[in-house]
Amino acid sequence: MKIEDIKERDILINPKTRFCGYVVRIDKFVTLRDLDGKEMVFDAGYLEPAPPEQALKFQGKIPAVIVTQKSETTGSRKGKTPEEVITGFNRYLSEMAAGHPAATEQFKSFWDEVINIIGKQQEGKKWDMRWRSTDHFCPVLKAPSHNSNEWVSCIYLLFGDNVRVEIRKSYIPAEFDSMFTIRNAMHGSTHGFKMDWVAFNAGPKAEFLKLLRLLYEKWQGK
Repeated sequence: MKIEDIKERDILINPKTRFCGYVVRIDKFVTLRDLDGKEMVFDAGYLEPAPPEQALKFQGKIPAVIVTQKSETTGSRKGKTPEEVITGFNRYLSEMAAGHPAATEQFKSFWDEVINIIGKQQEGKKWDMRWRSTDHFCPVLKAPSHNSNEWVSCIYLLFGDNVRVEIRKSYIPAEFDSMFTIRNAMHGSTHGFKMDWVAFNAGPKAEFLKLLRLLYEKWQGK
């Protein structure tokens, strides 16, 4: 779904996780609350209207006034603080080390090269963490929006035993398009590639860093 088509109290479902709830907050992401009071946050593209039989369970149970913990601050605060981003990133590294120890050092080396390109101390502006309650908890490199001065999520680094990268289609330079063999991922909004670390290090890594350098030089000063 498009975020502009979603309203507070809409009953939505994430088909992949089967989490179903009513909308309690809409900002960069959409927060759903189920009948037990549990909340989860999703990218709008991962949501769809709940089937009638599930929506019926919410009848008469959605409060007239929705109170959220962030309702007093959403008008004055956008996004996460740099400290929150770093905390999330360190947790991401810890989870990678627990599940994919051989890949962790390779990722750290790769990440150092990424930071050398996008710049240090850019947490929350030029890169962010896709938060734990979304479908994929991972670092995200950001890009200037096509429609405003805001920096938006653009390149998703879904790393583990394998390397998977997804990038918003509208940001891919023509000369790099063939690199992204997974077409129309993330509900049609991204292209991507997936391979093991040996294959990635053999050539695509250098090409990806070349692409990244090209984009961030173009965005310099924005």
